[in-house]
Amino acid sequence: LGKMNAIVQSHPQNAKMLDIASSEGSLGKTITEASGGRIQTTNLDPQEQMIKTFNTKSQVPGAESISAAFGTSFEDEKGQTVPKFAPSHSYDVVHESMAFQFFGPEREEHIVEAKRLLAPDGIFLSEEKVRTDNETENETQKDVWKAQYHTPEALQRKQKQVGFQGENTGGGGMMDKMVHQDILESLLKKYFKYVVQYWSSGNFKGYAASDSKDKIDAYINNYEFEPHDFETEQIPRSID
Repeated sequence: LGKMNAIVQSHPQNAKMLDIASSEGSLGKTITEASGGRIQTTNLDPQEQMIKTFNTKSQVPGAESISAAFGTSFEDEKGQTVPKFAPSHSYDVVHESMAFQFFGPEREEHIVEAKRLLAPDGIFLSEEKVRTDNETENETQKDVWKAQYHTPEALQRKQKQVGFQGENTGGGGMMDKMVHQDILESLLKKYFKYVVQYWSSGNFKGYAASDSKDKIDAYINNYEFEPHDFETEQIPRSID
């Protein structure tokens, strides 16, 4: 909610936002609706079922869904080529949440492509699960909390499926595609003048990056920060 409100309140008429790996497009539709159509959203996802869900559920004028690949084209499980996303215009906001950590560890390539799609003064919002120096401790704390609502067997199945702990059994394989927090921050600083961490929850981190200080300040000033027990950094945190 804090991110959505910050995006809506920080952008003027006719702003354009790209949501990478948007699934059924709920975030984009909500932002377009909440802004009264002021912010047009492109919801990008390569999966046909996600596009079908987007098109058969609530329709919001100004929110579109596109089936294409971020970065490079690839062949899907049916042997069909999913083309590379190649828009004819740039975006004021490029957003990814829990997407790059499943694409692969080539984070520099991902950040370079995200910036290529941005307007010169645009803002890139990235939320990922990362490797950290205290990742085991953070995971244990998270599992203690989750154990209130899930059985040990369910938690073990999730760990196997995602591949975060132990051997990757072919589920999500997330562990070998994550990068260390220090690497992510250094790459964001390499390609953007201003980087601010706006979210911290154990091994999950959120960053805003831009070459425009005004855009960064507007986003952070409009973000409603709510401290919680899983924060591992004091937020907001400027990355210098």
